[in-house]
Amino acid sequence: MDSAVRLRPARPDDRPHLVPPLTELCAGGAEEAERVLDELLAPASPGHEVWVAAAGRGAVGLLALAPSSRPEFRVGSVDWIAVAASWRRKGLGRLLLELGQRRARELGWRQLHVCTFHTNRASLHLYIACGFYPLGLLPDYAGPGLHYVELCWPVPPQEGLDSAP
Repeated sequence: MDSAVRLRPARPDDRPHLVPPLTELCAGGAEEAERVLDELLAPASPGHEVWVAAAGRGAVGLLALAPSSRPEFRVGSVDWIAVAASWRRKGLGRLLLELGQRRARELGWRQLHVCTFHTNRASLHLYIACGFYPLGLLPDYAGPGLHYVELCWPVPPQEGLDSAP
């Protein structure tokens, strides 16, 4: 991984750099990516975090984490993870995902969930390599024939901390 990459909280000026990688992930194209960024970069809801991988003059990757709507469950999710095309296959997705895992541990979550399209073999491989396991298939979740796979990472307890609920 390039040592010039910095992980930091997202800022509104990251927006122009994040539209292209999100557009590739959004079925609604650039219009949907813009809407997603409006939500992600708005003043955060409690517990929501948006991080970027910054290199040079802008953001080249994004990670969005969200807590469950039921805080007592202590579960969170990777709502978005996106990497600019020119930065793929260089370890940036893993770096962002490992940040998400570290934040889940620091936030006291018991599980971290993520969903991806069943055809996205690169993402599935990355999640499994980072300790996630498949929970199941969500048929037609994003539309006809657009199936999601939900995966879970059981957050290991921190040493020296009480692991009781």
